[in-house]
Amino acid sequence: WQEEVAGRLERQGDQRIFPSRYARDIWDAAMPGLAPARVYYPMIKSGPMIGSSGAPATPTYTAGFFSVLSRDKGFDSLPGAITRLHEVGHRIDRLVLAGQLADPVLYRSVVDGLSAIGVDVDYRGGMPNPNVVELMAECDVVLFLTTSSIESLGRVMVEAGARGVPVVAADFGAARDLVNADYRIPIDYFDPA
Repeated sequence: WQEEVAGRLERQGDQRIFPSRYARDIWDAAMPGLAPARVYYPMIKSGPMIGSSGAPATPTYTAGFFSVLSRDKGFDSLPGAITRLHEVGHRIDRLVLAGQLADPVLYRSVVDGLSAIGVDVDYRGGMPNPNVVELMAECDVVLFLTTSSIESLGRVMVEAGARGVPVVAADFGAARDLVNADYRIPIDYFDPA
């Protein structure tokens, strides 16, 4: 929908700047014939992966998920993603959630799945962005698992990176541009249409 709204404001010769190749490619397909777009990447720092040698010693390894708790934001992928991290030696004991609860049945299912693999869940509800950013800094890793085709950047990745918190992301969309391949998890993209 961004292309429809902003596209009417674009003039011949305008320079378009995007935060990822993914976002640029969507706009280029929607608006052929306009000036070529440029991509400028936000800086994302990478630190040691959680639960690995060199990681800070903490009694509990905490992951964060900061988004609407919905399927298109990858909320339903959390148990599987954390299981994959456990399988390759990365410990997550606690998951902090901050975001709008979109589907109570989905929420209960995901929390039950996390509990079954030994992850405690701390749901903080919807929070103002400055509070979310503070909460990110308390995490050992932030999980960004969206498969939404309208997610052109994923501000969560940039905000976590700015605080030096590693991001583990779905191998989809802008995460392919912003997150090192070692920190991306293959996710099955499901389009119910």
